[in-house]
Amino acid sequence: EAGKRPYKVRATLYPVVKDLEANWHEDPERRDEILKLFDEIVLNGDVPHSLGSTALITNAYLYTGEEKYKQWVLDYTEAWMERIRRNGGILPDNVGPTGQIGENRQGQWWGGLYGWNSFVGHYIMFTSLTIAAECALLLTGDFGYLELLRSQIRLIMDNAITRDDGQLTLPSRYGPDGWEYTMENYSYEKGRFVPFRLQELAHLYHASMAAEDYDLIARIRESDKERDWNEVPVVGEKSYADTELARFQYYDGKNPDWPEKILQ
Repeated sequence: EAGKRPYKVRATLYPVVKDLEANWHEDPERRDEILKLFDEIVLNGDVPHSLGSTALITNAYLYTGEEKYKQWVLDYTEAWMERIRRNGGILPDNVGPTGQIGENRQGQWWGGLYGWNSFVGHYIMFTSLTIAAECALLLTGDFGYLELLRSQIRLIMDNAITRDDGQLTLPSRYGPDGWEYTMENYSYEKGRFVPFRLQELAHLYHASMAAEDYDLIARIRESDKERDWNEVPVVGEKSYADTELARFQYYDGKNPDWPEKILQ
């Protein structure tokens, strides 16, 4: 539930269930009640994570050339862009079966599966935004589709706070009290993890090469007090895109040895 062990939250039943007790599953009657609510609230509708499916349909179009696949990708991507507009510029993370934002949550736009309330999950949500924006751009050549991703990156950065040492701290999740910035109980590289990873920004800038996207990355770089952007770390692909820092430096003329470093 919201506010408890944020690094393990995948979805919440809030506000229908505001304070779920820790041992709810031990009482068979309560367990059945909660599972029924989960099916009705969390699984009965659409979530932004589903935008990742645009990659599959784009692949079908590339193989067949059938217009119906291209149109499906554009229609679905544009549907979520329209939902952002209807929700005042912020991506809703749950839409009910009739298309209403927060339909199963008393109108609440957050709390969906791998959505804004999920510390781990909202990165999955941003990955899906990236996929859809890039697929729509690929199919049309229309850079306007990148706004699906860019608008939400800007949203996160507009709600950032600056620590006393000048470090820009980006919100990690959204809950009943608004934006949250702490990483309590989350152990991955504790103390140096930057809440908004560079992966999405790197994809955005690589796709657009636009000055406005360069400026977003430069803002992150200027406030980063904890990482050496010229270093090429030895990390796996499922990381927080720390390897992208050095590559951006190379693009920016500040890390000329990057090609040799990354090959090593």
